[in-house]
Amino acid sequence: MGAAITMVLGKIVGLAAFIGKLAVAAFAAFWLLSTDLGCWLVEQLLSFAVEMIAEMDVSEFQQAATAWGSLPGEVLNILGLLKAGWAASIIVTAIGIRLVLQLIPGTRLGS
Repeated sequence: MGAAITMVLGKIVGLAAFIGKLAVAAFAAFWLLSTDLGCWLVEQLLSFAVEMIAEMDVSEFQQAATAWGSLPGEVLNILGLLKAGWAASIIVTAIGIRLVLQLIPGTRLGS
């Protein structure tokens, strides 16, 4: 009688160990699936952003950039010494960030 009980308890312990390994494997598979899903979502958002940027018309900016070439050399030298290009890029970036933040619902940023 004692051997039969020991054998049944051994089978129950083996079944519990199998269920435990199965639960760990299922959790690991779910974790990998969720991280892959997150990576896929970020990839899709970035590809959408790339497509939207590619569709933008930047001909006006190109015309403004070529206008710098028509200035006399002395003026360009002084603007270069004053780092006007850096200042303009900082200002344009700040305005761009502010416009993007205005698109987020619930943020007003003082305007």
